[in-house]
Amino acid sequence: MNSTRTILILSIIFACIGWAVYAFLLWNTSSKNDDLYELARELKIQEERQRQISSAASLLSVSEGKIGRIENIFLGSEDSDVVEFLQEIEDLRTGMNIELDITSLEERNIGGLPFLAARIDMRGQWKEVFNFIRLVENMPYSIDGQSITLREEFIEDGGGYLWDASLRILILQR
Repeated sequence: MNSTRTILILSIIFACIGWAVYAFLLWNTSSKNDDLYELARELKIQEERQRQISSAASLLSVSEGKIGRIENIFLGSEDSDVVEFLQEIEDLRTGMNIELDITSLEERNIGGLPFLAARIDMRGQWKEVFNFIRLVENMPYSIDGQSITLREEFIEDGGGYLWDASLRILILQR
């Protein structure tokens, strides 16, 4: 009976130790699962941040090209930029039989933005005057056409009709 009792006590002790080990392993595994879940969540956050950084870098590289193109539509505020713009206006009439005179050039501040106001007078055949005006409005600058005045004149000596035109424009400066 003594040996049965000893076996019973040892069995209870081993069962308690087994349950204690089982409880410890269960608690430890649960704790490790929580840690693993937290690490997975942090990894997901880091991956999302990395994706956002990559997306922002990509957007920045695309935007840099666009910013360069946008900067090109503004006329520089240096005298050399204005002279270059006037030369471009003169070059537009290449191959056209029109008289061209830039009669007014003035810097203005409109709504806090710097503009260059210009008045361009021209004289020639309708088609050439019209084409020149179209070329000016399609120049790679931010140009606002303020007014166009057209006047037809008949030339007696078989010259036909000539058109006098006056174009007033505002060019946005940097």
